[in-house]
Amino acid sequence: MMTRAVLLAAMFTSLTGCVSINVTDSGQNGYSNSCNRTAYLVQSGSLRSDGAMASYRAAYAEQIEDYDGQVLTQQSPSAVLQGNQSGAEVLMLTRFPCESRAKAFWRSQGNAELAVLREQAGDLTVAIYERGLHVNF
Repeated sequence: MMTRAVLLAAMFTSLTGCVSINVTDSGQNGYSNSCNRTAYLVQSGSLRSDGAMASYRAAYAEQIEDYDGQVLTQQSPSAVLQGNQSGAEVLMLTRFPCESRAKAFWRSQGNAELAVLREQAGDLTVAIYERGLHVNF
């Protein structure tokens, strides 16, 4: 819960549309020494379809449970004031107990099945960052 509060406090959108995220997680998890550095899977890009994104997020949340993943944030605009929803910026941040769990999820059959939904939902870049995440978009 503390990480979520820190994440939400550290996340902001400037007038230029840039997003900055700082996350530091030093808590212990219940995993072996090979899984001792928290990792974050970050998906960012532009939205293609709001409906497809909603379907992707629901299916994604179910799949990551098997890999001890936790969705921390799912940001999309609450309102588009000019233009249409398509093309709006998207950010999804998921915490895993370590990079190997995040990669295991990414290589999984369940994630392979999500690829079609992800492609329909948006043009997303997906990256993994270890503990001490600092990302500027």
